[in-house]
Amino acid sequence: AWLEGDLGSLRYVVAMAATVGDSGSYSLRVLALTRYGRKGASSRMRFEQFVPVLAKFGVDVEIAPLLRDEYVERLYSRQPKALGQILSDYLRRLLWLLRVRHFDLLWIEKELFPDLPGWFEYLLAVLGIRYVVDYDDAIFHNYDRSSNPLIRTLMGRKIDGVMRNSACVIAGNSYLAE
Repeated sequence: AWLEGDLGSLRYVVAMAATVGDSGSYSLRVLALTRYGRKGASSRMRFEQFVPVLAKFGVDVEIAPLLRDEYVERLYSRQPKALGQILSDYLRRLLWLLRVRHFDLLWIEKELFPDLPGWFEYLLAVLGIRYVVDYDDAIFHNYDRSSNPLIRTLMGRKIDGVMRNSACVIAGNSYLAE
């Protein structure tokens, strides 16, 4: 299933809540695996702003950003990446993945681990863990149009696999939906 537009994600999660029981009698537990925390515009606009509205529909959303706000601050101030911090953030994401069975739905912003193959999304599918993937950028071009031939070869179709293994793809515009 494909949903387009900024409200596509809200509509999908509310629809999921409506299918699980009477209003107020069941809380859908959603783990939102975002790329950034509150300082990242994409995570704030695609996820954070919907949490209060979703709560009114019995949807309990727990936000688990991959990269902490300090990463975004360094990015915007053009400081070098703190590789140790990024590694720590990736390890924290792995720990979240060990808890996915505690949730009814995973809501993934873009991909679980940028710059790594889509093995973890594939593993979720093999284990029967349903996830929704949400895109607001053409991040697949980071891989299929990379100047590095190794990245193009190994990961050029990564996002295709992430989408194929998802229960639903939410696209922020018609270009992404195609």
